[in-house]
Amino acid sequence: MSRRALLPLAIASALIGAIPAPARAQAMPAPRATEEGGIDRKLDAVYAAFRDAYARLDARAVAALYHDDAIYLAAGAAPKRGRGEIEGGFRSFFDSVREGGGTLALEFRIVRRDVAAGLATDVGYYRLAVVRD
Repeated sequence: MSRRALLPLAIASALIGAIPAPARAQAMPAPRATEEGGIDRKLDAVYAAFRDAYARLDARAVAALYHDDAIYLAAGAAPKRGRGEIEGGFRSFFDSVREGGGTLALEFRIVRRDVAAGLATDVGYYRLAVVRD
């Protein structure tokens, strides 16, 4: 891996019932039993979907994980509004990685999860690495 970053992550997921449930992440700890009916599995599945989309350099799959009127904020860039702009931003990023002969490895480490009254908050870290053969 040629570049590594370990950055703090704080993610709040509202409207828990609307969270998609693709395949579960292997790197995540086993889900805890919750009164919310497996919400840990649903939240972990979102991280797995991000990880898999980054590994495939699939901008459409990443954008699909955002609400249709989401605003994506990235350092040094204008806000991206809506899935179309979000997809375009990720497509540019993924294309530059692809053109450089790389792929991406994205990992999450959640150190605390709070779930209450339809709102989930995860605190942890992520590592994004550009991998070159």
